[in-house]
Amino acid sequence: MSDSEINDDQSSQSPKLNGANEGVDNSRSCWAKAKRVAFKGLTFMAWIGLAMIIFLGISLLPELAGGKAAGVAGKVKGNMYVCQSAVETFGKAHSGNYPLDSNDRALRCYFPGGHVPDIEGEAPVNPISKLPEWPVVGTVHNVTDARNHPSFVGKGVVEYSVIFDTRHNPISYAIRAGGLDGQAVQWPTGKALVLSNQ
Repeated sequence: MSDSEINDDQSSQSPKLNGANEGVDNSRSCWAKAKRVAFKGLTFMAWIGLAMIIFLGISLLPELAGGKAAGVAGKVKGNMYVCQSAVETFGKAHSGNYPLDSNDRALRCYFPGGHVPDIEGEAPVNPISKLPEWPVVGTVHNVTDARNHPSFVGKGVVEYSVIFDTRHNPISYAIRAGGLDGQAVQWPTGKALVLSNQ
């Protein structure tokens, strides 16, 4: 083979080699571009996802806060019904006369776990303080007024009021309780929930 033939052969191979290399370089640069676009798209999608999570969190925040208040209200209502059951059972055992106040040891024997006449039951647990608390002495004299004008009771506190007839017989009662804010637990209508035999 002559030198010119070798040069021609190399020159004919060189463009092929260069073309192949260009193809490799082109494929690498296309791959790099594709990766950059994919990562840019992923970043964009991540931002959209984050924005949606933040939006949902903000929109659900009132619901979550309301959920806590509703949970406390539900537990407080349960405590009210436990108190009412004890008061009603006491009234049946005492000829329709209800306890004079919530500190009456005889009333406490009618709470769950108690035994009449000498073993006090268990005090309901205040859902806010997480401590057992007996109902406090209340000041309700008129059940209708108490229902129409909700007032402060105390956070998670159950209140028992005895209501007397004109001859000063304890023939009725009112049981209220405070919600998360301490205001009397209310119906959706805005009226206070007051348990009574009236």
